[in-house]
Amino acid sequence: MTDIPTPLAPSRSSTAAQIRSSRPNSILAFCLVLLTAAAPIPLGANGPVAWCLNAGLVSVIGFAYALTLLLNKQALRVGISSLGAETILAVLLGGFILFQTVPATMWGGTAALTDVDGNSYPVAQLSAAAGVTVLSALNYAAYVVFFFLVLQISANRNRALVMAELAFAAIIAHAVFGLIALTLWNDSLLFFEKWAYHGVAVGTFVNRNTYGTFLAIGFVLGVGLTLRAALSRRNERGQRLPRADEKFVWVGLQVVGTILIFAALLASQSRMGLGAAIAGATVVVLIASLKTKLAQRQNGLLGLLAFAAIAGVALFVYGGGTLDRLGSTEVDADVRQLLYIQVLQMIENHWLWGTGAGTFELVYPLYHRWPVSPDLIWDKAHNSYLTMWSELGIIFGSVPLLIFAALGTRLIILITQRRDDWWLPTLSLASIIVVGVHSLVDFSMEIQGVVFMLLFVVGLGLDFRTKSTTSQAQGEISK
Repeated sequence: MTDIPTPLAPSRSSTAAQIRSSRPNSILAFCLVLLTAAAPIPLGANGPVAWCLNAGLVSVIGFAYALTLLLNKQALRVGISSLGAETILAVLLGGFILFQTVPATMWGGTAALTDVDGNSYPVAQLSAAAGVTVLSALNYAAYVVFFFLVLQISANRNRALVMAELAFAAIIAHAVFGLIALTLWNDSLLFFEKWAYHGVAVGTFVNRNTYGTFLAIGFVLGVGLTLRAALSRRNERGQRLPRADEKFVWVGLQVVGTILIFAALLASQSRMGLGAAIAGATVVVLIASLKTKLAQRQNGLLGLLAFAAIAGVALFVYGGGTLDRLGSTEVDADVRQLLYIQVLQMIENHWLWGTGAGTFELVYPLYHRWPVSPDLIWDKAHNSYLTMWSELGIIFGSVPLLIFAALGTRLIILITQRRDDWWLPTLSLASIIVVGVHSLVDFSMEIQGVVFMLLFVVGLGLDFRTKSTTSQAQGEISK
């Protein structure tokens, strides 16, 4: 008698084929989460050496993955056509950044920089520094390829959830390292003496606010994953979750991890990092309340009470510096306002073509005047939106906003339509809100370590299946 393959009892040949099919995606997932976790280690990946290294790693990973699929005669899980509008916008933006480096004589035009007094300075191309803009184009290409690769592993929703948990674990590790470096290792930065932000947790980053944004993404992941574990009765495979005692231990571990991230966030004394974290977590709790009737679920209420109690302790232990800095918010806001006025003048004079991707640091001195303090080096606009408009012009500088708006719309649709697989889209949407809010007053989106984590989390939330059912999830497990 021969066995008849059924969906419940797959044949040996189909099982072997599924294993062969899943291996490239599993290896890709491991490489991407490792890159995402390691990218912030060299000072947040804020420098040309780190940019080139990470771009090279993304290229190698992408080439190896494509070659493996080709040799195994497998197709991409998510095609470029799945992101039609976003793909068009991304290509237009990349093309424009390269166009900024083309000598003006090649397209029969002229290019010049204008300072605050209206004086013009001829330049060879639209960019004030072609080499810097080429490096920015390399950076941008790495982001696009990285995000596209994340979409391949997110097609398997069970794997996507595991990757989200690993990303959460990575941010916990960064939080713990930041706390240890601050308290036990003489307030060091990567085992060396700090040159700024003494007495403040910065982890492996240079800037506390950038570290705060990174931790805020982790805080959102922690709140969402903990609530999911506390409220869900089945996993993505349709299998019942572990016994109550095992579930309690797992939820407890996630609560502890979230609190560690919150403690490090407080120790960073990042006011807007704390505000962005609260904004993102609020979105998660509100969506969870609407989707699960959280107020009527005992487990959910107990989880929220546990968060509130332990977060209160963390606030008492580590929150003193942050609370002290809240008192100086008005003064700092006045300084930023004066800076923004000068950056707006810079945008007004270069509203169409910009000054070149990555050139703010080089061009802003033409606009730097008192009362913005001359004692400090203003190499960032402390507002990522103003930075994009100054470097790329109003039109193309708005393209990244349109791309994230389109992705956010997709996530909202998934959250609205899905009965089961809505947790990851919720975490992705909340992460976009975290970075979007913080970018109003700082430059976290200009730091590669933060960008990789954001793209990773957002990519995991996207799902291009038409439905989300248990049977479909089971069919996706091995791919």
